[in-house]
Amino acid sequence: MYTHDYSWQETVINNVIYINSLKGRLRSRFRFIRGLTYYWQIYIATWCFILSLKKEYLHPICVHIGDSDVIRLNLVLACRILGVDYFANILEHPFRAGKGARKAFISKVTSLLSPGTIYISHGLKNELGHQHGLVVPPTVEAERLLRIPGQQADSRKFTIGYCGTISNYKDGFDILVGALQLVRDDLKSQIKLLIIGDSNRKDQTIKSFEQELSGLQPEIELQFTGRLENDEVMKHLQVCQLLVLTRPENFQTRYGFPSKLPEYLSTGRPVLVTRVSDIPLYLENGISAYLLDAASPVSVARTIEHIIQNYAEACEVGVRGFEVAQKVFNNQVQGKRVLEFCRNPQGAL
Repeated sequence: MYTHDYSWQETVINNVIYINSLKGRLRSRFRFIRGLTYYWQIYIATWCFILSLKKEYLHPICVHIGDSDVIRLNLVLACRILGVDYFANILEHPFRAGKGARKAFISKVTSLLSPGTIYISHGLKNELGHQHGLVVPPTVEAERLLRIPGQQADSRKFTIGYCGTISNYKDGFDILVGALQLVRDDLKSQIKLLIIGDSNRKDQTIKSFEQELSGLQPEIELQFTGRLENDEVMKHLQVCQLLVLTRPENFQTRYGFPSKLPEYLSTGRPVLVTRVSDIPLYLENGISAYLLDAASPVSVARTIEHIIQNYAEACEVGVRGFEVAQKVFNNQVQGKRVLEFCRNPQGAL
């Protein structure tokens, strides 16, 4: 990534060695030098780094996550010419913002020059169709899945948690708000809505959201945390009695997969989520999560009411959701699948 500080050179996280491929230092204050440095690092330094890996390791493999078509093409060509297997890890549909001739061409070249591709969902795999593909959902660290975290919730309130970028199109935040307005009046006073995150749009701030949601008050208590570090996010999720993800059905959600869902499940709390993308392949309604066929405010409201009134049952659902996270959304489990796939793409399941 092009960040302000390239001073770090190498670090180890979870027994994985991370090397700064760009070998840069602090960013220059001169725009011209920054421009030259950027293009050098993105295009030339990439080749130098791959060549250095080729000399140091017997059979290096490149697994690439990124949206830039030009960088992807440069990387694919470098790997092909230098004799390194290249695997794209595709997390979003590349044509979600429009197809275009260049994007289609680079997508085709990437497919032809790589031995296999890793996809975040089956829909994405079926749509893009590399002959050797592996579906790998988002994961959480195995250390978080050793046991269910202790309950630290406010006993005075039934806390409903929403985490991530506050978005209507992708995550259906407006659907959740509409649902809370429809919850029975005698239950509203029990509810606290905890919103962990912020918007990516400059015209949307926490203050503007607070004004927008003022209609929920005073019956429903609101708390915005803003952006938090990942460890703090997990602590806040553990305070909740219910975690909600009301994704609508659209082009982006059909082919993606919510990275926050494994984090939700890793808390052992009950999760309410809509049936989009691959979610129904991993979770069962009333067994390991509460699944809704459509993200309508009415259906979400009725399900929230059911969970509040039958919370012992909901806790059992949360435990079984945690077990799914242990078996499916575990980074060690999926990491082994990725490694085997890179060794033998033809044998992928």
